[in-house]
Amino acid sequence: MSFASIPPNTDAISESEGESESGSSGGFASARQFFYWTAKSSREWKVLVMFEVFVSVVILCASHVLKLQTTPNLPSENGDGDDKFWIPDLAFGYTSSSLHKLMGALQADGRRLYLGIEIWDSFVYSFGYTFLLASSLQWCIDMGHNSNSNSNSNSNSNRKSNGTSLLHIRMLAWVPWLTDLVENATHVYCIMTFVDNERPNEMWNAVANIGSHATRVKWSTFAINVLFIVIITLRKRRRSNPELLSKRKQQ
Repeated sequence: MSFASIPPNTDAISESEGESESGSSGGFASARQFFYWTAKSSREWKVLVMFEVFVSVVILCASHVLKLQTTPNLPSENGDGDDKFWIPDLAFGYTSSSLHKLMGALQADGRRLYLGIEIWDSFVYSFGYTFLLASSLQWCIDMGHNSNSNSNSNSNSNRKSNGTSLLHIRMLAWVPWLTDLVENATHVYCIMTFVDNERPNEMWNAVANIGSHATRVKWSTFAINVLFIVIITLRKRRRSNPELLSKRKQQ
C-alpha cells in the first residue's frame, strides 16, 4: 500500500484551520471581554472600590508633593503661590502659555514627578474610574431588568431589544478614558520637550492646545456618564414603584 493511496485526514485539517482561526480571533475576543467587563458580585464591587480608593490616594499624595515643590517657585502678589498652583488634568482647558509657565515653575524634579503622575494616571488610575463608571451604568441597567422581570407589562421581545440597546451605554465610560490618554500623551510630550528659559515653538503650542481640548472633552463626557447613571436610576426606580404606576394609570 503506497502513501499516495492514503486519503488525507480532513478532520485534522479542519481542526488545524479552526485552531488558527480561533487563535487569530482570540486576541480580539480577549480585548472585547476586557473592555466589556463590569463588577457583578459584591466581592468584585468591593475589590473595584478598594482599588479605586488606593490609586486615588496614591495620585493625590503625589499631587500634594508636587504642590509643595512647586508653590515656592510661583510668584504671587502676597508672596505665596498657593493660589497659583494648578494641575492641567483637573482644569477645564488651559492656554499653552499657562502650561508653559507651569512647566517652568515645576523645574526638573517637579517635571519628573509630574511625568510619573501621568504614567500612573494612564496605566492605573484611568482604568479604575472607567471600570467604576461602566459597572455603575451596568448596575443601573440590571436594576431595571430585575424590576421589569416582576411585571407583565413588557413582552420578552421588548425586554431583549431594550436590554441590547442599553447594554452598549456602559461603553460611554471608555470615552473619558480615551480622551484622558490623549490628554496625558500631550502632557508627556510637553514635559519631555520642555526647555528652560526658552519660548515654546509652534509644535509645543499645538500639542498643548490639543491637550487642552482633550481635557474639556474628558470632563464633559465624564459628566455625561454621571448624568446617565442618575437618569437611568431615577427612571428605573419610578417604573419599579407600584404606587407611581397606579397613579399614572388613574390619571
